[in-house]
Amino acid sequence: KEMVDFFNSTFPDFADFVNSGKKFIHYTAAPTAQDIIRGEQIWMRNAKVMNDVNEIEHGISIIDTYLNSDNCKLKNTLNSIDDGIFENFLEYWKLYSREFSSQIYLSCMSEYDEHYHNGKLSMWRAYGGENGVGLVFNSDFLLNEFTSEYPVYSTKVYYNGEVYVPNFLDQLSEKISIKEFSPNDWSALRHMLCWRCGILATSVKD
Repeated sequence: KEMVDFFNSTFPDFADFVNSGKKFIHYTAAPTAQDIIRGEQIWMRNAKVMNDVNEIEHGISIIDTYLNSDNCKLKNTLNSIDDGIFENFLEYWKLYSREFSSQIYLSCMSEYDEHYHNGKLSMWRAYGGENGVGLVFNSDFLLNEFTSEYPVYSTKVYYNGEVYVPNFLDQLSEKISIKEFSPNDWSALRHMLCWRCGILATSVKD
C-alpha cells in the first residue's frame, strides 16, 4: 500500500482541473457510441493495436537513452540503496519494456472546449469515421487512484518527450532519495519503477 501510494503521487494532480468544471470529449464512430451509451461503459484498447503504437517504442527509446546517459540521476539514487541495484533495474527494465505494451489498455480523451461545439476537425478525421460522434464526459473520474484491485490510472499526454522524460525521471529520483527506501524494499520498488516507466513511455509524443 505504501509503495502504491508513493507512485500515485508521481501522477499529475487533476483536482484543479476537475474543480474548474472542465470536461472531456471522446471521438468515436456512431455504432461504438451506441455501445458506450447502452452498456454504460467504455472498452479500452490494447496498446499493441493502437494506430500510433510506434510512439510507445519512441517513448521507450527516450527512457533508454536517459538510463544509459552520464547524467542519469536515477543511477546514483538506486545504487545508494544498495550496490548494483541500478544494473539490476536495467536488466529488469530491458525485459519489461519488451512486453508491457501487450498488458496495457488505453482509452483516450481530449479536453473539451465549449467555445468550439463542433469539436476538433483533426480528431473527427482520425477517429470519427463516416458517422462520427463526440461524447462529452464530466472529469471527476480523474480523481480515482491506482490500487492493486483497481489498476486504472489517468495521465496527460506530454509533448517534446526528449525534454520531459529526463526531467520527470530526475524528479522521481529525488523523491526516491527523500523516501529512503531500504534493500528490503527493492523487489517492490523495481516492479513499480518499471511500471511507472511503462506508463511514461505511453504518455509522450514528439
